[in-house]
Amino acid sequence: MRSKMTIIILCVIALLTVGLFLLNRSHPDDEQAYNERELYQMGKDANEHLTGRQVADVKCADSIGNIIKLSDLIANKSVLIYHYSELHCSSCYESFLRFLDNNIYDNSLPIIILGSYLSFRHFSVYIKRNVYMLPIYRVEHNPFQWELDNISVPYCFVLNPDMTTSYFYIPRDEFPETNKLYLERVRTLLSTN
Repeated sequence: MRSKMTIIILCVIALLTVGLFLLNRSHPDDEQAYNERELYQMGKDANEHLTGRQVADVKCADSIGNIIKLSDLIANKSVLIYHYSELHCSSCYESFLRFLDNNIYDNSLPIIILGSYLSFRHFSVYIKRNVYMLPIYRVEHNPFQWELDNISVPYCFVLNPDMTTSYFYIPRDEFPETNKLYLERVRTLLSTN
């Protein structure tokens, strides 16, 4: 009698598990749509609050330790800045670094990558272990003192020659087509300047 009851309970648990699995699997588009809306809203909020802000002329270190001002890196032209921190999800910022590396076919889109690292040693080790075509410069944590840094995600923006910002974007690995569209729009924007 006891073994029959155990079998019945196990069958009920198995059926509930399968039912919940099928129920959750039937709505993947709703979850993706929510994530896209949330991502869009974060980018929209960043654009509303940060567009037109003056950026401090932060010090950047290249891979061998030379210190360069950000204004010298942009050399009086508009550029795309990609900023991440070693404290962010490494797969998040590394996937977009690879995406940038794979989608830059020529020099028609000037990009500067700024990575916040706790120390130059952490930065140096990362650079030696990971080879990218695009150079990465080390900056201090939260170099711009923006609210955007509090959500702990990498982000992009256009930095203009007058050191003002525009066109913020939060890249996500789950949306490669949106990432590509952003790069194409920035390329078009910068080619008209």
